[in-house]
Amino acid sequence: MGTTSLGLVERLILEALTQTYPTVLSKEEVAAGAGYEASGGGFNNALGQLQTLELVQGRGGLRASDSLFEQGLKIA
Repeated sequence: MGTTSLGLVERLILEALTQTYPTVLSKEEVAAGAGYEASGGGFNNALGQLQTLELVQGRGGLRASDSLFEQGLKIA
């Protein structure tokens, strides 16, 4: 990830997905787990950022990237 800093919404999304890895969740399930609405701009922008950084995989069904677990990265 380098020097990229994640915001609160990104961290909450990753937390929701890493807790259920490798299960695929719907966008609505991820949003609910993060405490946001799936249709909200803040949630969608954060999700898009995580997908760009390749930390989240999928479009219809979402899950944490395999690389988060293969490399033993810690998400705090």
